[in-house]
Amino acid sequence: MTNQASREVWSAMANGLRCKCPRCGKGRLFRQYLKVAEACDRCGLDFSHHRADDLPAYVAITIVGHILVIGLMHSQMPGEDQGQARDLLAVTFPP
Repeated sequence: MTNQASREVWSAMANGLRCKCPRCGKGRLFRQYLKVAEACDRCGLDFSHHRADDLPAYVAITIVGHILVIGLMHSQMPGEDQGQARDLLAVTFPP
């Protein structure tokens, strides 16, 4: 791989991490939450061959799950603010 090609790969990866078009770095990569756009609205690069499958949903569930587990573990810890944490979780996530 030449130096020029490696710069293009790293540039494309950086643009992708910013949720921008890998080619131009200006168009949006997602049309809505966890849905890949059909094509770049700036340069027209086709995204339809990139399938996200279930990975975005798994990532979102994992992140939310960690937040909930920390909150639930905190509510079970002995201490003065135990009732406050339990009340906060009950209001946020009613049964």
